[in-house]
Parts: sequence; C-alpha cells; structure tokens
Amino acid sequence: LISGQVDPYNVFYYNNDFDGNICSYYDLCLFRNLVNSGTNFQGQTINLLCDIDMNGNEWIPIGCVFDKPFMGSFNGNNHVIKNMVLRLNLSLGTTPTYRCIGLFGIVGDTEQSDNIMIKDIIIDKTCSMKYNKYTRDIYCSYLVGCLWKGTIDNCKVYADVRLNNVSGDIYYGSFVGNIYFNDCII
Repeated sequence: LISGQVDPYNVFYYNNDFDGNICSYYDLCLFRNLVNSGTNFQGQTINLLCDIDMNGNEWIPIGCVFDKPFMGSFNGNNHVIKNMVLRLNLSLGTTPTYRCIGLFGIVGDTEQSDNIMIKDIIIDKTCSMKYNKYTRDIYCSYLVGCLWKGTIDNCKVYADVRLNNVSGDIYYGSFVGNIYFNDCII
C-alpha cells in the first residue's frame, strides 16, 4: 500500500456496487463488511466464483455482530477456502457473553424467511484456529459459529482443530458451533 491508503482487507469498507458475486479475497472481505454493517442479504444469493486463499490472515467472521447476522443464501459452488486463520478470542464480539466464530459468525435470525442456505463450500486442511485466554463461551466451527435458522448442504471441512492452553468453554462442531433452534438442517 502507498502511505495514507486504506487497507480494504482489515477495515470496514463499503461499496454499493456489490453484485453478489465473489471473485477474490477482496470481494469476500467486501461482502463480510457489508453484512457486518447491517446488510443482511435476506432473499438474495451470494455466489463464490473462485477458490479463495486468505494467506494466513486472521479472519473476521461474516455476521460477527449479534444484531447483524447473515440472512441470505451463500453458494460456494464447490470452491475452496484456504489458509484461513480464526482467532477464537476475537475482540469483535457477537454478544456480551459469548462469541460465534467461523467463516460465518451468526447465520439466520428468529424473525426471518426460511430460505437461508449455506452450500457447496470446501474448507481446506490449511485453515487453522488460534486461541488465547478468554473468559466467555466460544461457539466455533470453520464454517458457521452460530446457526439460528437455516440449512447447511454439501459442505466439506478438512481442517483440524488443535488448541493449546484452553481455559473457558469452547463449543466446536465440524460445520456449526451452536444451533439455536430445532428447524436447522445440516
């Protein structure tokens, strides 16, 4: 970057021209930032059109803010997410009492349509999780931290979970860390 330029990967960056297609890591960050700023994409489908290499960057989840979940559909089109690092004690929180960490933090809501779907995403074995001491509950998965309502279909997770010096409660699932309502389908 040239001195004085904003790094779009590490800050909230907004663009009203997002067309719902993700063709790069930059596009994925843009989509994440739109969701985390309040655009829930309800009734819309987001398409991943290429493999994404995150180059070991610590990932801020899509829908990491409690009252700003992702509520649309995400079609991974069998593309691969590589080299994603999830930091489980991420300072951006989802609630005052717990964290929802994954590619997606919170998916769904109690008062939304029934057409939420995350499908056809492959999480590569190069992805990892980092943990430092944290005093609240953590719900984590490489795919979705907390699923309030929706369907996860034909996703694959090949990454291992290896955490050292764990204190506190960490709830981990291969695809979802925590399911809130019985009408979720995996």
